Amino acid sequence: MEIIQEALDQQKLLWQDRPLAVTVSFWELIVAFMFVVSAAVFQTFHFFNNAWLVHTNGSYIYQRGLGDDCVKSGEFSDGIKCTSWLDGEYSTFVINGQDITASDVVPPSTGLRLARVLMIFSVLLYLFIIFSLFFICVKRNLKVQKLLCGVTVLL
Repeated sequence: MEIIQEALDQQKLLWQDRPLAVTVSFWELIVAFMFVVSAAVFQTFHFFNNAWLVHTNGSYIYQRGLGDDCVKSGEFSDGIKCTSWLDGEYSTFVINGQDITASDVVPPSTGLRLARVLMIFSVLLYLFIIFSLFFICVKRNLKVQKLLCGVTVLL
């Protein structure tokens, strides 16, 4: 307990010599928090709105993403129709596609399924880091900052 108290006293002395160090560290955490939030939003948007597999058949474009199957055509009022993976006979490929039956729609590959799981894990990890950075900014416990920065770099 005495060792911890001595370390805290030394830290207070350092901060008294450099009063701006606390303020700078606080703003560094705020900027880091904003960058991590932005990265999480952009990454999530990228994964959910990306057509990973695309096949063109005339004016119809068939797209498979991480969880969605879509048919894109100028004939649709909103330009694109989507359903979740493997809705079977209710797949957008069958309903809105051209000359496609339910037996023509193959299940997503293992790679796509793995990418979806990794994407969900990555989003959850981002959420954990965002909340951790927020609580550190509130409490200003700068010792945990190095750990969070290391985990953020891994993302």
